[in-house]
Amino acid sequence: MCHFSAYHFTAWGVPFILSCLPLFGDLYGPAGAWCWITDEHVAWRFVIWYIPLFSLIFLMMLCYLRIIYVAKQRVITWSGTYDPGRERSKIIMAEEIKPLKWYPCVYLAVSLFPLLNRIHNAFYPSHPVFILTLLHVMSAPLHGLANTIVFVLDKETWSQLTMTSLRVALQSRLCDSTKITEYHPASVRYMSQIDEEDSDSGDDTTILFSMPSMTLRDKEP
Repeated sequence: MCHFSAYHFTAWGVPFILSCLPLFGDLYGPAGAWCWITDEHVAWRFVIWYIPLFSLIFLMMLCYLRIIYVAKQRVITWSGTYDPGRERSKIIMAEEIKPLKWYPCVYLAVSLFPLLNRIHNAFYPSHPVFILTLLHVMSAPLHGLANTIVFVLDKETWSQLTMTSLRVALQSRLCDSTKITEYHPASVRYMSQIDEEDSDSGDDTTILFSMPSMTLRDKEP
């Protein structure tokens, strides 16, 4: 639970605090195509957005490189007698790590033009370049679309996108009537005697414990 609290604080609390800091200083205003930090306070743009953004992109690249390295080492170091299941696992792992190298490239590509445009705005606030602004406007919202393209280009993903699998997933989503209720240990009572009725009928079972709506029995061999 403490890990989830730290995750939520980092994912929601830190961006909230960073977005409030310019608000307290009345730094928000017209900033090109969007209302953001004004051209008179360009340092704030880099301190609260671009420097953290590219630092995280660099860190993400290192994490993905580490994942790819460890996965390849496991594929190489597996040894022993031939096992079809193990060979299948090696192939699956090798296929799964292939798309990983594209995700940092996606984040870098869609963030590069906004960075270049803001750097130009910092040096020439009164002379914006139309082509840089256009590329900024076009590339900035493309994070989700670019990640989706990388995801669907995976062959394993396409192999699972069949009408049967989609129909089963939809039915399981819409028709699932499973209900989760609270478990009350006080409602359970343990029994050591043999059920006389089952004993008379020749059913050699032992009742482990019973509840008002359920009785579990231990089948003897």
